[in-house]
Amino acid sequence: MRADAIAAAARPVPEPGDLCDLEQLTERLAREPLTWLILDYDGTLADFAPTPEHVLPDPALIRLLSSLVQYPNLALAAVSGRALGQVRQLIPVAGVLLAGSYGIELQTPGGELVERMAYSAVRPAPDALKPQWAGLVSGRAGFFLEDKGWTLAIHGRLADERAAAEVLARARVLAQDVLPDETLGLLAGDRFLEACPRIANKGPPWSICWTTTPGREPFPSTWETTS
Repeated sequence: MRADAIAAAARPVPEPGDLCDLEQLTERLAREPLTWLILDYDGTLADFAPTPEHVLPDPALIRLLSSLVQYPNLALAAVSGRALGQVRQLIPVAGVLLAGSYGIELQTPGGELVERMAYSAVRPAPDALKPQWAGLVSGRAGFFLEDKGWTLAIHGRLADERAAAEVLARARVLAQDVLPDETLGLLAGDRFLEACPRIANKGPPWSICWTTTPGREPFPSTWETTS
């Protein structure tokens, strides 16, 4: 549980030498008309783990978020590269906006499920790519193939750096022959490669101007959604 990170995120411009603890956070919230607290999950609300399955629901974190969501002038959102189903299991807290698969699939604070594009238009390419990537990492130490539904990822963070570079370079070549350029692309990171829709991006939930209805249902006004 990373309560320190939650408190720090609520202060966009920390003052030097000023430690922002939970008490300071609640005092600050009492003075603000409305505060959006938008958090990543892995690396912020939970420490990074060898594989996504190693991360389990944190009762202390759930209690903290359940407490914070009661503040009428605080709106909470969690944005993750994980599938929305996993995010919902990790954060079973009503009133929190949950964004899974880099914001492709959402659960609003009111519980409505929203998909930004049709799943049927996405899935054929990962289905075609999966056996090729699976064969590529099979038997190689330190690699993990993750099928998130909307996306397909190779994790090589535990692999040898040189081996990871070679495997991911080959994976990129295989993907280029399968992914339709107009809808799907590749996200790359440290010993990591993911095939996903091009609109997949954690950035919009952090930077876009949110609109709020009288019921405080937040939605980015420029996002196109389909149910």
